[in-house]
Amino acid sequence: MRWFEHLTIIRNTSAHHARLWNRSFTPVSTTALRTMREFQTLPAMQSEQVYGALCVMNVLLRKLSPNTSWPAKVRELVEGSFAKLELRDPAELGCPEGWQQHPIWNA
Repeated sequence: MRWFEHLTIIRNTSAHHARLWNRSFTPVSTTALRTMREFQTLPAMQSEQVYGALCVMNVLLRKLSPNTSWPAKVRELVEGSFAKLELRDPAELGCPEGWQQHPIWNA
């Protein structure tokens, strides 16, 4: 249930045009998530980062709408628009090295 609260905070932050890219959020336990195959390789401390929330949203959306294009759009935004910003790095979102190759982004 805490993850839904976490996603609500991220949604509200976005809706009010506040920054997400290098912000830390209140940590949420990842113990239960790590029991799911999709999250076994989720790096530590990801519940504090936007990347962890994006992973949770990705998995939820794929379960609810298997043909969703949302993961591809996120990859395009992070790899394209965000990565091109001067002095910005996807690591500020919590994206680990090689995140694009993780199975949840390529399923």
